[in-house]
Amino acid sequence: DENALDLILRRAERALKQSKLLGKDTISTSEMKAVTVNIGNGNELDLGQFLNRIESGTNLHVVKQPIIRLMDNVVAGYEFHVHGPTGEYEQTDAFLQLAMTANRAAAIDIACLRAVRDASKGISEAGEWRVHVNLLPTTPKEVGITQVMELLQEIREISGRQVCVELSERRFLGSPADFQHFAERLALEGMLLALDEVRLSRYGL
Repeated sequence: DENALDLILRRAERALKQSKLLGKDTISTSEMKAVTVNIGNGNELDLGQFLNRIESGTNLHVVKQPIIRLMDNVVAGYEFHVHGPTGEYEQTDAFLQLAMTANRAAAIDIACLRAVRDASKGISEAGEWRVHVNLLPTTPKEVGITQVMELLQEIREISGRQVCVELSERRFLGSPADFQHFAERLALEGMLLALDEVRLSRYGL
């Protein structure tokens, strides 16, 4: 499993750094312990506790970055990214890798979507830009299209903006036919669909 391998490599890299601090020409051994996550200030949580905090929305914060149209340097939209608690797994990709390893990616993706919904309140910038939301391609199938669409509709209503769902083709697993119904619902709702990291998937989304 690619995600489990990524977690193993992260732990091995951390252990190697600790071993080097003990000096050269030494051999270090350690027992396998429960996976812990550094959340800053010397504090650690076990993996389950950390993922529970993410899933409940605790310590999630949303970063909004502009999307610039190159032909006229006008802001065409804002892309919303969700960051986790301070520490080595603060970046979205990092904590999503952990969530995938624990088979909790869809639930945590929904928590991130709720965080984006809440961050959409009170947007006051002028212009006709839209909201771009990153979503795991597997989430609509795992939690149901209805729940995802309800959150996307709430984001549209709260922000007063058109919504564009961004999917990473690299993260797509399964048959492209699995995604057809969700794509049709987006079209019916007048929402846009954007593909990122195109051709990095084996499935031809």
